[in-house]
Amino acid sequence: MLLLCSGLCNLWFIAFLCMNFLPPLLQEASKEMFAIFKDFFEDPHIKKVWHNYSFDRHVLRNHGIDCQGFTGDTMHMARLWDSSRQGKGYSLESLTG
Repeated sequence: MLLLCSGLCNLWFIAFLCMNFLPPLLQEASKEMFAIFKDFFEDPHIKKVWHNYSFDRHVLRNHGIDCQGFTGDTMHMARLWDSSRQGKGYSLESLTG
C-alpha cells in the first residue's frame, strides 16, 4: 500500500477492493477512482514510498497505470534492517505492532 496520507491511501484501497471484489456497477465507479489517481501515480516528480512495491506496481499495471517516482519500499528496508524476523514476517501490521 502507498504510504502518503491516510485519505489518499484509503481512497486508493477502496478503489482496489471495488475493482477486484465487488459487483460490476461498483467496479465502474472504481475505474473512475483509478482514473483520478492515474496522473499522481505516473508523475515521476512526486516521490512515493511504498510497502511491498512490487505487488502494488503489478496491481496498478493491471489497471493501466505505470507507476513512477519510486523512492523506497518499507518492506524491503525492514528486511535489510533485521533479516532475522523468523516467524514475525514483514507485513506492515507486524512491523508497526
